[in-house]
Amino acid sequence: NTLELTRGPDRQPVRIEVATLHLIGKDDQARAEGHLLATLCSPSHREVIEFDGGHSPPRKSADVQIAAAAIKRLIERA
Repeated sequence: NTLELTRGPDRQPVRIEVATLHLIGKDDQARAEGHLLATLCSPSHREVIEFDGGHSPPRKSADVQIAAAAIKRLIERA
């Protein structure tokens, strides 16, 4: 399953070119959609992290530390 943003008469694919972080819970009922959403973002600008949990922010200390480190990386790249 793919999702495409396109532009112009020749419908060229468009990717979001700003740094994005996608935190996806392994038990999230919308997990597949989270990964699909990430495909709208440029591979060179996106980071996808899966953590133990559902459709909520990470709660385990180790997962929070991983997410925080990813946020810091995004800030440094900005």
